[in-house]
Amino acid sequence: MSSPSRLKRAARRLARPLLSPIDGRFEDVNRRVGNVAQAVDAQARAMDAYAQAVIETASFAGLELRRIQDGIEQLLTATGALAPTPAEARIVELPFALSVLGRLRPPARILAIGESESAFALAAASLGYRVTTVGNGASVYEHPNIATSAWTTGEGTELQPGDEPFAAGFLSGVSADRAMLERIAGLLADDGLLVLTAPHEAEPALGGWELRERHVVARSKALTWLPVERLSEGETGVVMIVATPVRPE
Repeated sequence: MSSPSRLKRAARRLARPLLSPIDGRFEDVNRRVGNVAQAVDAQARAMDAYAQAVIETASFAGLELRRIQDGIEQLLTATGALAPTPAEARIVELPFALSVLGRLRPPARILAIGESESAFALAAASLGYRVTTVGNGASVYEHPNIATSAWTTGEGTELQPGDEPFAAGFLSGVSADRAMLERIAGLLADDGLLVLTAPHEAEPALGGWELRERHVVARSKALTWLPVERLSEGETGVVMIVATPVRPE
């Protein structure tokens, strides 16, 4: 009789031809799985590096844009063209302006002073209003409903009172002195609206105007503005006004 060890050796010799292909397939599968895992890991590392690069690029671009914007605002403020309104105030100024615009029926003619770089003029034009922008240059937006009028001298603009009167004049980020407000009154219809937003500390005197609305908002966080009755010391605020011209009897 054969011993158990001899039987085992014989069984292995008989099974080897059958098991060898299976072992080879297992090895091939393991190798492929390993290759896939390495490829996935490499792709994950590449995606992580790409995401980090995007974050760094966006951060750098944001800083550069903010630096450029600050430089432009400082230059315009130094020339007296713009009041130093916080850029973040546009968050509340634009909805306010659009809410008042909604009281007028297109194709009403409106005046947008200091809005040559604002989305307000484009939004109003797209809604069917005829918009004339007034500023130090042409509007950055092109639209059939947008016309541009430049400042001529410190005393006035190309616009004349004899032109078709405006239904409303929108002022944003502009140092509105008494002379400017008088010129605007001469360009508005008798029931025309003055819609003005300005830094709280730069709120103009409204002699010759009937105040219809006045709202004050204060910045509580970087991008959060809340309505207040009055500002606390050191708070940054924006005043938003609607008024109509007082005409002689």
